[in-house]
Amino acid sequence: MPPTQLDDAERLGFISDPGSTDDPWPARVRIEPDTGILIDVPVSPRHFPLPQLMNIPQPPPILTFADEQGRLTLGDCRGLSIKRLSGTGCSRWSIQAAYAVAGADHPDESVKQIEALRSTLTGLHDWMGWRNTTMTVRENIQGGTDEVTIRKEMLESIRIPAADVNVVLTPSVGMRDFEFTGDSTELTSESAEPLSWVEHFKAHHSLRNLIALCVWEPVDFVGHEVRHPGPGRRLVSGKVLPPPWRDLFYVHHSRRVRGVAPAEPTVRAEHFGYWDLTEADVRTWMEINTSHRRAIAPLMSHLYLKGLPVETQMSHVGACLEALRFADLCLAGRPRRAAANEPIGFRAKCLAEQMPEPVASLIGDASNWSGALARSYNSVKHANRDPVDPADLFWLVSSGALVARTRLLQLAGISDDAFRRLKSSGWWKPMQEAVAGMLAREVDRIA
Repeated sequence: MPPTQLDDAERLGFISDPGSTDDPWPARVRIEPDTGILIDVPVSPRHFPLPQLMNIPQPPPILTFADEQGRLTLGDCRGLSIKRLSGTGCSRWSIQAAYAVAGADHPDESVKQIEALRSTLTGLHDWMGWRNTTMTVRENIQGGTDEVTIRKEMLESIRIPAADVNVVLTPSVGMRDFEFTGDSTELTSESAEPLSWVEHFKAHHSLRNLIALCVWEPVDFVGHEVRHPGPGRRLVSGKVLPPPWRDLFYVHHSRRVRGVAPAEPTVRAEHFGYWDLTEADVRTWMEINTSHRRAIAPLMSHLYLKGLPVETQMSHVGACLEALRFADLCLAGRPRRAAANEPIGFRAKCLAEQMPEPVASLIGDASNWSGALARSYNSVKHANRDPVDPADLFWLVSSGALVARTRLLQLAGISDDAFRRLKSSGWWKPMQEAVAGMLAREVDRIA
């Protein structure tokens, strides 16, 4: 590899195959939250003869890495490329790993078997609505201020039992050098028996999707830690500590724009929060997140992927509405074959008729709105259909996403009365007027 300046995401050390006695190889590891863990290894012809360079060499599925900062277990590794470095006689072997776990105590597939997963999630603390700060001001006889006291109360965690894991929401107060550094909430899932972290992540992704629907802004993970089963460290006093938390670098293939750090969403008065739900509602939502995953995924794509053509947005929202009605029917006991036979117009109409106020007033007549949406969705899907005006398409996408979001939040347990706060949003009146104008043009077109 040519000389390079390491940045904060890069580490220089040695990789090795935990199942081999071969000497470790020098390597540069780059951890990217959106593209995975990239490993560059310099190799000479004695490692890979020239004829072998025609095919990309594949590494062991699990590698260990060591440098001055410590050790990592790199998993689900695969060879990406091998390139000759001109003038050196050597090549650069590029490997991608799907995850990296701090430490090398589990250099095999058991690294994925954990008893707890802890995540930091943007927007979680504000969504919870914790109120743990009080301020007291003491005035003097002249009317000035003598003392200001800020008190931070340590709140209790909330535990939500689920099917395979228990979800724990823990508020914390950050302090450094006797100064407050901010409040936060940790999302933890715990299991009585070791489970694959895939099962733990289901609960974490479920909460992420719920918060994103409530605030209608992208919500992303900032970091993860895992705790493996096993004996903890015994202190001199005889007390046994639980096993340590280890950093987990994991690629979610989320819909975040590459290279853009996750921002904290802003919780506004028209948004929904944990205060609108109960623990039972959150537990129900975890089930809905599974039964309605084919509807939630395209809606999250619409929310997270910014700057897409309006036709692409319509394909996301239309697919969401189709899957949403299908999942509702299956949940109600309708056979899957029968649930799949409804056309998009009828599906959209049934969903529109379930809308509470003021969403029902915004979309107006359910038959007119669903007919316009079906025509627009089909114009995007089928090349033999006449295209719809992009401005009308935009407002059908926006109102369709609102219908889908409202229906999913209804299933989560948000009361119909709570949706009235949507009218306080700055986008409400412009959307209401634009949808009314679009539907009026649709009626004239049909007439």
